[in-house]
Amino acid sequence: MAISIRQAQTSDVDVVAELVHALLSELTPPEAEPPKVENVCASTMRLLNKDRGVWAFLAEDERGDALGVLTLHECAAIYAGGRFGEISELFVSPLARSEGVGPELLKEAIRFGQAREWRRLEVGAPDVPRWNRTVSFYLRNGFEEVGLRLKYLL
Repeated sequence: MAISIRQAQTSDVDVVAELVHALLSELTPPEAEPPKVENVCASTMRLLNKDRGVWAFLAEDERGDALGVLTLHECAAIYAGGRFGEISELFVSPLARSEGVGPELLKEAIRFGQAREWRRLEVGAPDVPRWNRTVSFYLRNGFEEVGLRLKYLL
């Protein structure tokens, strides 16, 4: 399968939102409701519409059909030695998994981060063991485990 990766533009908001919604639906526990598509689309529009330090990359097949998406944003921390990137979402369509789409998206994120002189890329992985394949994917692609991430909703 021929895979191409390109940076998403504001005209790609619907495609990015659709793929991120699919990811969030997959991650949502069966007893909970996934976010509404219109809310995901509105967030995507707000974040990708202007220079807000958020970027999305689309993986496409030879026909231009979307196979996956990776979003990332810029952070800064003393522990990281300055600016770095964080992968917010990474999703590959189930039919395209194990076809090399995920690693190609990661390679593009690495190239992008190097061009911005980031010191590292980080990602918050879902819980193990339910999402052990996800954690294994990142480990196979050069990431290292550095601990848990917690959240506090404001």
